[in-house]
Amino acid sequence: MTTERTIRGALIVLAALATARGGYLVLFTLPPRQWPAMLLWLAVGVVIHDVVLAPASLGLGRLLRAVLARGAVGNALRGAWLGAATVVLVGLPLVVGARHRANPTVIPGRPVANLLLSLALVAAGAIAVSLVRVGLSAPGTPARPPATPPPAENRSGSPAE
Repeated sequence: MTTERTIRGALIVLAALATARGGYLVLFTLPPRQWPAMLLWLAVGVVIHDVVLAPASLGLGRLLRAVLARGAVGNALRGAWLGAATVVLVGLPLVVGARHRANPTVIPGRPVANLLLSLALVAAGAIAVSLVRVGLSAPGTPARPPATPPPAENRSGSPAE
């Protein structure tokens, strides 16, 4: 199993655990009278994803593919765009709601600082992925093994027939 596949699997497991925790929190800690507002917020998130994020990601990907010869950096930037947009989509209501809260324990901590920290972590992740991917694709170290093995050579050095 390759490192990339291992990381991808770990991220899938973490996402499933985060989703399960979110579902648990919604069902057992959110008062049922707030469920319609939460469902509306989730629906708006889907619309924003389909109307804004996905087309912008597609356009950014095509632009980066045309501008950057290396796919590793372009893909990392595209992933950073999606990650940052998702963090803002999820975190912005917390930041806006924190300003007008009567009870400071409803949204503990400093939401603006947490949002900025999350965006910095997305940027650091994109930079790390770019550096690793560019390092793996440096001359002499292929990023991926070839799809088909090279043809076998006979004793004279020419490809076998």
